This record gives sequence, structure tokens and C-alpha cells, in this order.
Amino acid sequence: MQKIKVKVIPNSVKSQLVKLEDSSFKAYVSCSAIKGKANAAVIELLSHEFNVAKKDVEILLGKTSPNKLIKIR
Repeated sequence: MQKIKVKVIPNSVKSQLVKLEDSSFKAYVSCSAIKGKANAAVIELLSHEFNVAKKDVEILLGKTSPNKLIKIR
């Protein structure tokens, strides 16, 4: 199990995940932050990056904030 910090930037042109120097991530997602669409896009990006199923990626803190703490099983 791993916990990571992610800063989400919604409404981006391209969806991508960028690793920062302090071992946190910045997630650019093309979805808006309405009705959890950006959260779902972040979960999908992280599941591809860490080669895990989407159900193994969970937002612990920050469901309505751009700064999130995410658990990856």
C-alpha cells in the first residue's frame, strides 16, 4: 500500500500525470470538476501509472479539493 499526494488541474487540454521532485504528482485532466468527473479521471490516470485496477485507487482526503491524498493498494 502506498499513499501519495496529488494536485489536480481540471479542464486541461490533455490528460497527463506529472511526477514532481517531492514525490508528489500533478494530474492534468480534461474533465471538469463537476459531479466527480475530475476525480474519476484522476483515478483512471493513477491506475494506468501504477498498473493497478481502478478499485485499488482510493481518495482518502480532498474529494472536493484540488489537493488530494490518495491510497494505492
